[in-house]
Amino acid sequence: MATSSTYYLNGPSLGSATAVFTDPNLALCAPDGFYFDGVIVREQVSCVLLPQQLCPACADACGGFPISEYSATGGYYEIAIELGSSTGAVVIEFDPYTVPLGVEVIYNGVVYNEMSSTNFGYLAGAANLPTYVGETASDCGIVANSPHVLDKYVFYGGVFTVTAFPETVNVLSSQLDLTATNPGPCFIVIPKTSPSPTTMQINIIAACPLSQFDVTIACPVPLTTFSSSDVNTSALLACADSIDQQYFVEYVNGGAGTFGLYDWVFQDVNGEFVLPDGFYHSPSSCPPPNDWFQVQNGVIVQFGTCVYGNNYRISRCGDGQELIVSSASPVNLGDIVTLTGVVDCVYSVIAFSGGTAVDSINAVIPFVTCDDICNTYDITNNTLLTEGVSYLDCAGAPQSTTVIPGATATICAKTNSIVTNLTPVFTVCGCP
Repeated sequence: MATSSTYYLNGPSLGSATAVFTDPNLALCAPDGFYFDGVIVREQVSCVLLPQQLCPACADACGGFPISEYSATGGYYEIAIELGSSTGAVVIEFDPYTVPLGVEVIYNGVVYNEMSSTNFGYLAGAANLPTYVGETASDCGIVANSPHVLDKYVFYGGVFTVTAFPETVNVLSSQLDLTATNPGPCFIVIPKTSPSPTTMQINIIAACPLSQFDVTIACPVPLTTFSSSDVNTSALLACADSIDQQYFVEYVNGGAGTFGLYDWVFQDVNGEFVLPDGFYHSPSSCPPPNDWFQVQNGVIVQFGTCVYGNNYRISRCGDGQELIVSSASPVNLGDIVTLTGVVDCVYSVIAFSGGTAVDSINAVIPFVTCDDICNTYDITNNTLLTEGVSYLDCAGAPQSTTVIPGATATICAKTNSIVTNLTPVFTVCGCP
């Protein structure tokens, strides 16, 4: 049966020590056996600690009520969380209030210390170390008074329990990202991309007295998707870019399909890769009347409205040649149009544009997509074998032909309907 007692370490924590002792002078080795600080277990054999083991049975389940704590004297708090086998993004909402606190999340051997504050956005300290967040004026001398020897508490069964092993903490100035006022709730996103491992550890360091925090750990779920352009170097370029990408968001101040300032944005459903810095076009997700958003460090930092005028970027059905054109009346993205100065060619409206128009839209025609448009193609066989070609004609009927070596076949086919090992070459709009 396990027993509790006071022991002494020759290192700042059970994880970094090499032996356990029964006296403060580190002269008397503790008996052989297993030693537990609430999160990890290490076996001591002949005064040598063996490699540490995480104790999954000691982890509380994700998705519970907020964990709240107030400390008059400070402390080092460890929380082990069981995430289960589901994949997705694990979202941690951490509220440090005003007195600075350090926080880090350890999952699958990786230290996560970046967060987005509801009041200030992206906050992070030095890599692989706890980040300290809170109000600058409430700093009690976290760096100057290092090292801090703090009582260590572990969370299990809904309560924090003090352990027999204090924690010694050194704080570097590079770990501080303090703010002028209360940072508000801070959101940390942890990607869980595979069923295992299932246990995650959160460390919260209260080096100052009168500290308090709330922390909520959600279970892993896929992030919410949204439509956007690719990244651009300016808002003007973003506004002219096509909305042809699917990205993912974790709301910080936004919600219900509408972005908020300081929301996290990612390339993947698990929150593993943030969007690159730059400007994105996403009018359906930006808060009205905005059309674009700017990203820094994976966090939305600015919104803006596109100034389009009456110009559009269009793509020719059949080969994708692009033009910038004007229109006397508004048209919709995806509309199929004809131009005043081009006979027979049909185009798809793919984006708004602030560029200079070279032609104007004459009419919107009742085709759903470019796939309904017929054009003329040449197919040349430069191989040594006869090759087959299948396609849809203008009536939508299946057609086929063969092309002998060295020959060229001219066909009239609907866009994207040609199937062949050869390369179709667009020659002219429409068909003779």
